[in-house]
Amino acid sequence: MSHSQFNFKSSGVRTDNRQFTTKKTHLRPIGIKTPLESDEGLFKTHTNPVAQIADNFRNLIMTNNGERLGRYNFGANLKAVVFEYSNSPKLESVIIEAIIDVTQKYIPLIEISNVNILELDINEKNELNEFGVANLKLMVEYRVPKFRSAMLGLEIDLRFGG
Repeated sequence: MSHSQFNFKSSGVRTDNRQFTTKKTHLRPIGIKTPLESDEGLFKTHTNPVAQIADNFRNLIMTNNGERLGRYNFGANLKAVVFEYSNSPKLESVIIEAIIDVTQKYIPLIEISNVNILELDINEKNELNEFGVANLKLMVEYRVPKFRSAMLGLEIDLRFGG
């Protein structure tokens, strides 16, 4: 058998083949986490899209009109709703409607499944009544269907003069 007749192509796999090299996965930052915290770079960032959407949703709900530079109507404007309708029997429905409307407008990825009014602890009620302040707690349950997220929740405390 001569040396030129032997074929080395089927004799194995080279060690530098890509099936043997491990890829270092570097997660790309999607957005900045709020509240701001310093990191080895500039600020801590989100790498999970569902966590970023949840952070954006919380910021959207807690923002009032005029607080976002260049986008006056951005936010749920709950502070104005609470002071405008504080003595109204339909306060809760107006707040729920405001949350749903602003979510559909600015983050249509989110599907709100339920908004509940939570009962306050009697001690917390008495403490707030001493200062002449009323409190309303809401629990917003939502999911992000595009990313097949589990059910997420956001608890909102609204305080207004009582």
